[in-house]
Amino acid sequence: MICDVCGSTGFHSAEVARTFTVEGKLVVVEGIPAEVCDRCDAPSFTADVAERLRRLVHEPHQPDRIIQAEVLHFHAA
Repeated sequence: MICDVCGSTGFHSAEVARTFTVEGKLVVVEGIPAEVCDRCDAPSFTADVAERLRRLVHEPHQPDRIIQAEVLHFHAA
């Protein structure tokens, strides 16, 4: 396996969290199994995990919990 971000070949297994925006709503998914680059921390997902994530965030679901988040807009100087 080669990292798509930095080209490293060193990885370790870990669970990661990712955020998605679906129909204007922010969705956070925790506990995603991934291979994480030892150099840059970029996660890689198997095709099965990617498909399960797609279904999880796009199909009707009951959230485990709801959180409040701040939204900031970056303004170029």
